[in-house]
Amino acid sequence: MTNEQTHKVHLSPEDQERLRELRTQKPARNLPKLALTPGAMLADRVAETVGSWCFIIIQSVLLGIWIMLNMIAFIRHWDPYPFILLNLVLSFQAAYAAPIIMMSQNRQSEI
Repeated sequence: MTNEQTHKVHLSPEDQERLRELRTQKPARNLPKLALTPGAMLADRVAETVGSWCFIIIQSVLLGIWIMLNMIAFIRHWDPYPFILLNLVLSFQAAYAAPIIMMSQNRQSEI
């Protein structure tokens, strides 16, 4: 068992008044809406899309199709094993997605 101790805090009358004002305003619930630039809106949208299960599933299916089509293509392999073109496409996607997601995260941390 623990002993519960009550701690009394002695506030000045000015501090008590300010505390009452803050409790009535509820500042955490009344955050002002920030005016988003088109770039910030795009960054948020990309981060929301890329960070979803739907995106991961669709991308996994497309990668599987790409690999299967290149493995079973009898006449022409547009990207034969080890799938260098696929690697280039994924690197290109990551090169743009990572900074955009970081922009969105930086904006969220400012909020």
